[in-house]
Amino acid sequence: MRMMVGLLLFMLAACAQPGPEITELPAPTAAQPTLPAGYGARPEARGLADPRAVLFDPASGRPLVVEGEAARLSRVQPDGSLLPVAQGGGNGPWTSAAMLDGKIYVAESGGPLGGRILRVGPDGGLKALTAKLPGGGTVGPLAAGTDGWLYVGVASASAGTERTRDIPCQDVRIKGGGRMEGAVPCTGSVLRVRPDSGEVEVHAWGFRAPTGLAFAANGKLLVSDHLPQPQTADLLWQAVPGVWYGWPDFAGQLALADPQLADIPNPPPPPLAQLPGDAAGIAAAADPAFGGTNQAFVADGTGGINFTSLDSGETAQFAANLQRPTAIAFSPDGALWVTDAGSGTLWRISAMGAP
Repeated sequence: MRMMVGLLLFMLAACAQPGPEITELPAPTAAQPTLPAGYGARPEARGLADPRAVLFDPASGRPLVVEGEAARLSRVQPDGSLLPVAQGGGNGPWTSAAMLDGKIYVAESGGPLGGRILRVGPDGGLKALTAKLPGGGTVGPLAAGTDGWLYVGVASASAGTERTRDIPCQDVRIKGGGRMEGAVPCTGSVLRVRPDSGEVEVHAWGFRAPTGLAFAANGKLLVSDHLPQPQTADLLWQAVPGVWYGWPDFAGQLALADPQLADIPNPPPPPLAQLPGDAAGIAAAADPAFGGTNQAFVADGTGGINFTSLDSGETAQFAANLQRPTAIAFSPDGALWVTDAGSGTLWRISAMGAP
């Protein structure tokens, strides 16, 4: 295992090549992320409050950051200042964002109006999609599919603090002879939403608390799932359409002591990987110069970034010495951008060329 992890880190460093826009970075300080040889980081913005997502303006190429509790979307200017683009509020925090066909969408966790997806207009105006999303579970993360649909994770009601019941995605029989009717939209699921019509379909279900969604280079949808800790590690899944992933009776393939269902929809498949720490946002590697195209980078809310080979499932730490990373994304130039909610910093991590 140690040999495999060491080999993965060596491969990352060996793949690092100078990027087209890289300039000399400031000397590392105690606040700098710890990275493998061949990579460097620099802060691009500070003073962020509860950052939840980072994406990129297709017109300017500048990063856009979602601040959750403030329900605010801002553009990061070249000098590091934040230019507000859109402002919400009053219906729960903004949990994620995605760009689809040149339009920006944000996920709203759900307050008096329930969970929603909002389209951000060119003038910063907000329009809620007609899609009905369930209450009782946190709405978000959000990802854009190449099929023209938005994909949104919805947590199980058991992952929150409110005393609400889950909505299964299909009819299920529960212990004791009872029955729960399924409905769409449902909780503990990854749903897909057609932005124009508001049509909602189930992609996959049986998750406890999806924290990140990303499409790999092969088009498969990756999901990070936060499970009860410290008893169970968080998991990285490949979400296959129509498959049930085990919650609330299983944590991965581990059968829990107090099952709720009399019959399970299907045996839960094996996860791609077990994730150390507190899994948050995901970014799928897209540039061989950074470290390959068949890897997933996952933010660890306990202070680092991990990467997983999608071929072997082996996981290793890529970055450390962060406080509470929440969202990560690759920019068009191949750099990895990270929001650190603990320090309020947006970091840009670049391949500098291995020594």
